[in-house]
Parts: sequence; C-alpha cells; structure tokens
Amino acid sequence: MKTKKVDLRFGIAIIIANMIGVGVYTSIGFQVADIKSASAVLLLWLVGGIMAFCGALVYAELAMVCPGSGGECNYLGKIFGPSLGFLAGWVSFIAGFSAPIAAGAIAFSKYMSVFFTGVNPAYIAVGLVVLICVINLQGLGFMGNFQKGFMYLNLFLVLSLIVSGLIFADSSHFQISFNMIDLKNVVRPEYAISLVYVAYAYTGWNAVTYVAGEVDKPQKNIPLALMFATIIVTVLYILLNFVFLYAVPMDVLAGKVEVAQIAAGSFWGIFGVKLVGILIGLGLLACINSMMLSGSYVLKVMLQDFKSLKYNNYLNDKGAPVFSVLMQTFVALTLILTSTFQEVMIYMGFILTLLNSLAVAGVFIIRRRNITCDCEAVYRTPFYPYVPLLFLLLSFWMMLYVFIQNPIQSIAGIFTLILGLLVFYFLNFREKKNEILTISESEG
Repeated sequence: MKTKKVDLRFGIAIIIANMIGVGVYTSIGFQVADIKSASAVLLLWLVGGIMAFCGALVYAELAMVCPGSGGECNYLGKIFGPSLGFLAGWVSFIAGFSAPIAAGAIAFSKYMSVFFTGVNPAYIAVGLVVLICVINLQGLGFMGNFQKGFMYLNLFLVLSLIVSGLIFADSSHFQISFNMIDLKNVVRPEYAISLVYVAYAYTGWNAVTYVAGEVDKPQKNIPLALMFATIIVTVLYILLNFVFLYAVPMDVLAGKVEVAQIAAGSFWGIFGVKLVGILIGLGLLACINSMMLSGSYVLKVMLQDFKSLKYNNYLNDKGAPVFSVLMQTFVALTLILTSTFQEVMIYMGFILTLLNSLAVAGVFIIRRRNITCDCEAVYRTPFYPYVPLLFLLLSFWMMLYVFIQNPIQSIAGIFTLILGLLVFYFLNFREKKNEILTISESEG
C-alpha cells in the first residue's frame, strides 16, 4: 500500500511555494500606471485575495467529491467529460507552465540587467530557457531537490523587504486617502484589467489539488491547507505592496517590471539592488526549472493514452521526456520572442481565470446531482451559493474588461481553448482510425 506523505504543513508549503513568485515582484508597476491611488491599489490586492479564498473554498469541495490528483484536469474530466479534462491539461501545459516559463525568463532578464548592462534582455531570457531545456533533457532536474529551500528563501525575502521598508524607507512622498476619488478608481475599467495581474500573482492557491491523491487525511487537510495558505499569502502580499508604495513614488514604479529591486534600492542602496536581483534571480531559476520539469510531464501524461503518438512516450537515456521538454521550450521561446512581459501576463491571467471559473462552476453541477464524498467528514462549500457566485462574478468582470481593452491577448486565450479541443478530437479520430485499420489487418 502506498504511503501518503503530504500532511497539513507540507500542503500549506506546497501552496505558498507555488503562489509567491513572479507576479508579486513584478505586477504593481502596471497597476499604478493606470490607478493613481494607493488605497485603491491595496484594495485590489485584497480583492484578489478574497477571490482566491473563494476559489479555495470551492476547490476543497471539488477535491472531496472528485478524489485524486490532477486539479482541474481531474475535476473537469469527471464533471464535464473527457474532452474538457483534456482541455484543462492543455491549458495547464500552455498557460499554466509554458507561459509562466516565458514570463519568468523575461522577469529574470530584467532583474539581471543590473549585472549585464548593454546586453539585450531578450537574449538573456532566451538563453535561460534554452539552458533549462538542456538541463531537463539531461535528466538533471537538480533544483527540484531544493524547491522547499527556495520557498523559505522567498519568504525570507518578502519579510525582509516588508520590515526594512517600514523601518528605513523615506516615505515623505507617500499619501493614502479614502474618498470619492479613490472610489472612482475602483469602478473604472482599468481597475478590472489590473485585477488580471493580481489574479496571476495569486495563481497557485489551488496547487495542493494537483497532488490531492497523496494528501494524508484529505477530508481535513486539503480544505485547511487551501484556506490557511491563501490567507497567509494575502496578508504578505498586501504588506509587501504597501511597502512598495510606501518606499517609492508611483510615477517611478509605473510601467516597471523590476519593482522589488527599485524598492530595495530606495532603502538599501546599490547593494540592495544587486542583492535582491540575485535572490529573485535564484528564485526564478528554481521556479522555471520546476515548471519545465512539471509541465513536460503534464503533456506526457495528457497524451500517453494516444497510442499513435509513439514519440510522446520516448525517453532518452537520461529518462527525460524529449518531445514534451522540446514542446515546452518551443512554446516558451515563441512567447518570449513575440510578446512583451505585460502581454504574457494578461494572456495567462485571462485563460487561467477562465479555466478556474469552469472548475468553480462545476460545484453547481455537483450540487444539482446531489453528489457528496464517500467519507465520514463531509466538507461542503460554506455560504453556498454566494461564495462560488462571488468568484464567478469577479472573474467575469475582470475577463470582460480585459477582452474589451486587450482583445489580442484575450482572443489568443480563446484560440488556445479552441485549438485544444481540435487537437483532442483530431487525436481521437486518429486513434479510432488506427483501431479500425488494426482490426481490418488482423481479420485479413
């Protein structure tokens, strides 16, 4: 019998490690470019936390009713059918892993520019992805053994920035207010669009559901891990972004990617700029390596039932899934060379929110069918149906304005979904055709 290893603390660590990354260190610069109110920006991060918390409450019920690992791929497959299960895996591969690899590489190039002055950041980003690809083809996913250490590194960096900023920052420029002008910022279309950056920063709140089959006492630990981790990260995110605004004027942050470096430079000087660049660079290296490793196996597992794709199951002499790693690298490099960091962020936020919304909407089907988990402790989403409705309303509000203001990235997200369905039906057609030929040959 297989021993389950993920307890409550490990489950919380998995979620926190997946959540704290590129988004919180890079996105506020795009928010303050359109929102000139500190209180409105901080409220945006609170709204993002509430949205993630609502999603976590619903996913806990999905994990009980649809036991097993796989997250959305498992839930959508069991609730809506195999085509949407495949589609969830497809979106996870493209937008959940390949696009974040591209975003992480671009962010890495921005933070490393202080060490490589005069070098085109695109060269640094491309070089990093190619390097990680080569490492994974050699079967040397060595940084996977240090993911927990990098989680502690990230937490240390976040807490250091918060404490140092509150103590040492020159806040003479800082102003915060709560009036009608601030309220008007909240109801503007730009506010909904800025939420997409925040939604991406909170991506990972559902991470433990991908290993739900390995969680000890899942009826208790999955809901608690989802809720506690989301609350912890929400508090840290609000405090960290408060420090960014407290330490640096908005016009200096506006449009910048390397906001953590700028903030550190304001109270630690040039030493802080380089130190933060190194620490975040190490964190991004680990993150990109982990996503390359995980994403390649998502594609391999997703396609392994299609016998006609023999090359998908090919492993080199190092045990690496060559086709999956190369496909992951190709998609990431395409995004780096054709898109800006902001465009990649919007694309990811739009399509991942859409995927999460489909999963959350599944709880209504579960309730309509009156399905409950076959266990002693039955978990149900509290304050149903208001919690899933709030998540869906916020998601729809955000996606609507993103589609209006950024149609290219939104259409690219929708095209990704359509392409995924076409690939699924094409592969199914090939499988049935091959089966018919095999039967005909055997009969002949």
